[in-house]
Amino acid sequence: MVWDRSGHIFVGNELGNTIRKLDLNYHLLDTITIAVPQMYFDLAADQCTVYYTDGWVRIHRHDVCTNTALTDVSSTVTDTFNQIRIAADGSIVVAGHQAVYHLSTDGTLINQFDPVPFGAYDQGAIALAPGGNQVWIVGRNGLRLVDLATGNLVQSVDPQVKGDIRSIAVMGDAHAAAAPVPIPTLTGPLLLLLAVSVVAVGLVTP
Repeated sequence: MVWDRSGHIFVGNELGNTIRKLDLNYHLLDTITIAVPQMYFDLAADQCTVYYTDGWVRIHRHDVCTNTALTDVSSTVTDTFNQIRIAADGSIVVAGHQAVYHLSTDGTLINQFDPVPFGAYDQGAIALAPGGNQVWIVGRNGLRLVDLATGNLVQSVDPQVKGDIRSIAVMGDAHAAAAPVPIPTLTGPLLLLLAVSVVAVGLVTP
């Protein structure tokens, strides 16, 4: 699920061929049919282009404004792709089976974050940190905050939540579609919401 600058909500259907557009009151505005069943998706800053993965080796694109299939992102990375985020500068952060990848808008590999130094990540759960220069990666041994430019480990957090962590949401997530929404000044710790498959939902303070 992602939202645009106007507050519209886009809801996917895992392994389905539709994305639903809702208004602020959750009324259905449109049902968009895409060419390939999607696993994860994100909306670009142009408010129209959806980038989505299907759990295999391609990153697909679709124009949700005109309901038109676009060309795939061409990349030399041969990993299978899962969760995807579009940064405010248009670059792509995508979780693969073997690593997390930072790609340019044309699919060129900028950086690669191997899971082993970060405790090995699981299920490809990622989220952009406020500011868009860092990415949170869910690891089997906790959460890892990694700098996109350098690949350096910035912070480690033990969520102390049992279960298989499937996704992560960060307050102030700097994804492209909602930018440039002002990021609130945080007087306390950043809160991370962890969705743990069928087990629990927890709030974590780094």
